[in-house]
Amino acid sequence: TTKFSSKGFDLDVAGSAGGEDVILEIGGGSTKAVTKQDETKEESPITKSEKWKLKGNDHFKCGSYLEAYDMYTEAIQACPGMTGDQLLEERPTTR
Repeated sequence: TTKFSSKGFDLDVAGSAGGEDVILEIGGGSTKAVTKQDETKEESPITKSEKWKLKGNDHFKCGSYLEAYDMYTEAIQACPGMTGDQLLEERPTTR
């Protein structure tokens, strides 16, 4: 018979991650397993729109007006169904 040895593994860590999947590593380390749910967290349309707007601002400051125009267009399209006034109301108030 073969005797099982847990040398190099921290078997207690399996229950300490709050029920989340944990990958036990050789040498006793552990890593939280990345799940599909973690990868699929999407940004809100407002957040996407703000990012595009900031890119547009950078292009505008550099004099790349056509690139800025494209970035601003992407910012507007990131929030389908919202008017310009609604976008302005939803933007962050602190800078």
